[in-house]
Amino acid sequence: MYDHLEGGMLLRSSLNVVLTALCAALYAVSSYTTAYIPTPWLVQLRPAVVIPAVFAVLFGPLVGGLGAAIGTFVASVLTYGTAVLTIFSGTPANFVCFYLIGKLSKPFTWRNFVAATLLGFLVGSVIIGFGLWLLLTSFSFLIPAGTYAFEMVKGSIAAIARDPAAWVLGTIVWTLGTGVICTVLIGTPILKACQKAFSKG
Repeated sequence: MYDHLEGGMLLRSSLNVVLTALCAALYAVSSYTTAYIPTPWLVQLRPAVVIPAVFAVLFGPLVGGLGAAIGTFVASVLTYGTAVLTIFSGTPANFVCFYLIGKLSKPFTWRNFVAATLLGFLVGSVIIGFGLWLLLTSFSFLIPAGTYAFEMVKGSIAAIARDPAAWVLGTIVWTLGTGVICTVLIGTPILKACQKAFSKG
């Protein structure tokens, strides 16, 4: 009996590792493809957020959260040439955001999914807004000169110097708004299709 239980737990654990790696890879590649689209803020426009959201709902909050954190870390390093920006903002924000989406979408209904998405992105957006503010006001010396990140943050540092509250609020609103819109509009039909397919199976 115990051997059967241990075997089942091991299989499930191995499957979660594979799903997390798949989520991270898909998220990293998809995020990188839109990384250089100009936006009004330092935060990217990222339709790829739907990927970890779907994984979180279908396979659990840890799969979605860890997949998102790893994926955004890889994409950020490839884009900016340093891990500093994502360590202060994107990596922890993505983990918390998609963990919450996976946790709070159960049982899956459209209403639960939308509510979980709103709360997840609100918390994640606040982490990003204040994390970047902390980095750019107190630890900007950690950003290596000559990297894409070094060039990208110049405008944000100047904007924070003029009006830090407006910059942080703008970053939060932009991240929250674009994340929720992309996730709900793209994720809802995908999850409903999966729900129908699983119910037939």
